[in-house]
Parts: sequence; C-alpha cells; structure tokens
Amino acid sequence: MPVLIAASVLGALIGFIAGLKVRKLRLAPVNAAFIGAVIGGFIAWHEVGQRTPENIYMLQRGEALSGIVQSNRAVVVDYYADWCPPCRSLKPVLDDLAGVWSERVLFVGVNVDHHPAEAQAAEVQSIPDVRLFLNGKLLRKISGFNTRSVYDTALKDLL
Repeated sequence: MPVLIAASVLGALIGFIAGLKVRKLRLAPVNAAFIGAVIGGFIAWHEVGQRTPENIYMLQRGEALSGIVQSNRAVVVDYYADWCPPCRSLKPVLDDLAGVWSERVLFVGVNVDHHPAEAQAAEVQSIPDVRLFLNGKLLRKISGFNTRSVYDTALKDLL
C-alpha cells in the first residue's frame, strides 16, 4: 500500500508541474495532478500485482497438482490469473499467511491460464478460488476475494 500511495503522490506532483509548465495541455494544474495520480497509482498497482510471492510455491508448467495435494500436510491451493484484479489483491494476503503458517501448511499457486486442465479438473468456476486440503481431502473452498481473517480462521479450523 505505501508503494501505491507514493506512486500516486509522485504522479500527482508530476501532473501538477506539467499542468503549470505545458500550456499546450490546456489542463488546469489540479486536473493534470489528478490524471497524474491516477496514472501513477495504476502503474504501481500493476507492478505490485506482478511480483512473485516469496512464500507461495507456484505450480510449474507440466507439473501435476494431485501429487502435492496428496501430501501428509495441510495444503492451500490458490487458483488465480495474472489479469484478475481480485487475484492480485489476494496475492499479498496469501503470501503473508504462507509466511506465518509455513511450518504447518504448504501454499500453492495455480495460474488457471497456464494450467487450464488443473482448473477444469477442480471445477473452478470463478477466480480467485482458494481450496484447503488436509491429507489429500478437500475440506474447504473459499471463492472470491475475502479479508485476511476469513483465510486465517479457515486455517485455524482446519488445523
């Protein structure tokens, strides 16, 4: 969030200065600042969403999810897509949870664009779609973007 705010402020400042200096824009400095803030915020949001999570194992092309889910530990599977705004918002939440629960839970990310067969086999209807498994059995399914507490509570109930 600080990156988004900083980029928006920087964009607003650049837009304001451009509005003052470049008369060909025919924009009031305040309007140029607003446009700069929006553009700066969007760029920051896009870049933050592209970052690879540190604590989530990303399923590789050609790799089967079934072997990972069948392990003797709890597994959280996140079905997502890079172009999906709620998925991007959920990524840092799950990454934080993966860091907290790393001793007991394996977090796995499955990009539905790269693994359409896995998503179809799991009957994923919408994304983000988070599934909680224990000893290979599906115990909980959470669809859509939710707050961190929803996922934290589900993990506590699971274990």
